[in-house]
Amino acid sequence: MELNAFYTDSQVVEGIIICGECKLEFPIIRGIPIMWDDPVKYLSCRRILGGRMYRYARTTKLKQYIKSCLAASLKSKHDRTEHDIIKHEDMWVKIVTGQVVSKN
Repeated sequence: MELNAFYTDSQVVEGIIICGECKLEFPIIRGIPIMWDDPVKYLSCRRILGGRMYRYARTTKLKQYIKSCLAASLKSKHDRTEHDIIKHEDMWVKIVTGQVVSKN
């Protein structure tokens, strides 16, 4: 694994994790690694989620990564008939944006 940290605080806040074997890239947004095996396919039917991710990204490098995935998803032939955001994804968005407070 290779880590490209774009923004750090006491932890990596934004960056990309790259698998050395398969070369898959996993973005880190607000300290959370997003483990998709195909971000273009995933975002092809989740444009709203992609837009939210873009808005919440702080660094130019992460914004460029998300923008390139969204642009490629427009050109892809993946099925876009799925719902844009399903319930667990909406919960993830709320957690990342601080709209959900954990009860520890």
